[in-house]
Amino acid sequence: MANYKFRYPTALYKTDEGSYISQKTLTDEIAEKFLAEDPERIALFSSYPDSVAPQSDDIDTEVIEDTEPENSENKPPCTPCKKKKELMAINMNELRVMYPDLSTPVGTTKVDFVNMIVKSIFNTED
Repeated sequence: MANYKFRYPTALYKTDEGSYISQKTLTDEIAEKFLAEDPERIALFSSYPDSVAPQSDDIDTEVIEDTEPENSENKPPCTPCKKKKELMAINMNELRVMYPDLSTPVGTTKVDFVNMIVKSIFNTED
């Protein structure tokens, strides 16, 4: 079990390398690397080891209220969220065949392509 917990456990966070991490994929090693890229990211965590402290007094570590409902585990996921999950289970080449109207630059990640698909389907900003 990781000693780090994101303040918003259902969010995806993009690393400087372009990969994505979430609470489900978070390990201590990944969290430490993520913080090494930008120490101010400590504000994204609700829980971290006592040995890890903000690098500056200027960093705002005030607790931000989580907008997620308390009974989120019992609440069914939103329609775009369900669609993202379904699409993530499909091979990238199959996704390109299924959505030929969406052009993807070379190097587009599967996550970015799935987000493009969902945005096109639901006309959402994210």
